[in-house]
Amino acid sequence: MRLADAMTTTLELDRLAALIAGTIDEILHPARVTLFLSDDERGAFRRVGGGDGLAAQAVLATCLAGRREPLSRETLLADPELEDLREACLADLDALEGEVAVPIVFRERLTALLVLGPRRGDVPYTSEGLRILKIVATQSAVALEHARAYHALQAALRRVQILESIRAGLSKFVPRTVQRLIEQAPDAPALAKRETDVSVLFVDIAGYTRLAGRLDAATVDRLVERYFGAFLDEILRNGGDVNETAGDGLMVIFQDGDPRRHARAAVTTALALLRRAREINAAEPLDEPIVLHVGVNSGRAAVGATKIEGTAGTRWTYTASGPVTNVAARLAALGDDAIHLGAATTARLPSTIGLEDLGDLALRNVEEPVRVFRLALTAAVPAGV
Repeated sequence: MRLADAMTTTLELDRLAALIAGTIDEILHPARVTLFLSDDERGAFRRVGGGDGLAAQAVLATCLAGRREPLSRETLLADPELEDLREACLADLDALEGEVAVPIVFRERLTALLVLGPRRGDVPYTSEGLRILKIVATQSAVALEHARAYHALQAALRRVQILESIRAGLSKFVPRTVQRLIEQAPDAPALAKRETDVSVLFVDIAGYTRLAGRLDAATVDRLVERYFGAFLDEILRNGGDVNETAGDGLMVIFQDGDPRRHARAAVTTALALLRRAREINAAEPLDEPIVLHVGVNSGRAAVGATKIEGTAGTRWTYTASGPVTNVAARLAALGDDAIHLGAATTARLPSTIGLEDLGDLALRNVEEPVRVFRLALTAAVPAGV
């Protein structure tokens, strides 16, 4: 069959679906052939080309998974063993406008199914026709799985490209703290870790990768430049060092001889990031907006260089580690479009700033409950101390 030859050369699902439909049409002449692929995330079999699908737990799907044989209306009406399933299966076929449903099984799992309409000319499906459909399904199983794996790989590579684009927009900025240390002592910069009072800001950018995965490369690059350019402007304006970029987020360290100054700088930056994100969301015709989760915590942390060794070599990163950093990350995870602060940060802010005391909350991977405050997004942090 032409389908067998195409299995080794076709990795596009739409083209493969067309080849399967064309092969069946040449032999059995059905009014229509529709391919449905299992979608574990949706818990359904989705229709290739769009349209209504079939729930994974539908009786027809369960029956096909168990029988692993083509199932026609005639078989459903004639086979007494199917009496208990008959009504539900016929209802599913009605919904799919089908006369015959064919399971496609790969490694003992129902991964797809074909639904055929009535044969043209009102010719019934014979046992020989059903046997041919089973052969086509068997040949299609491997080809479809290869195509699905290819598409999954393409999606994964696309995600990597998006994240690399995000990191590329940030990696060119060496933390200014490190620049100053190197300038002070080029031959032996003081990069060893030391206990330092800092404020740590974590930002998790919700929805960015999912949105970017649906856009073309040029649009993604433009969005990266616009969002992250705006974020970096605010971070650098307030004296922050972009320390880490991981997935859809970033970590920023604020240092100053006066602990009140770096706490206020971190909170000022947090407010500015949310404001800039909202401004860009309003200006961009996006299906869903970018939403920021922001957490800020202050206190003493081990600040300095950390060596990361791997098979690809050794890399040094300048970071702040310890409970202060961990709590800041957990605060960022508390909610959308909000800024959550630790008690040590709020203690360094003017009493006039609008804060909502959320009480002691249990945070993931933090042993003791943490006093948490939510910052009013209309708050203004006075300059100076």
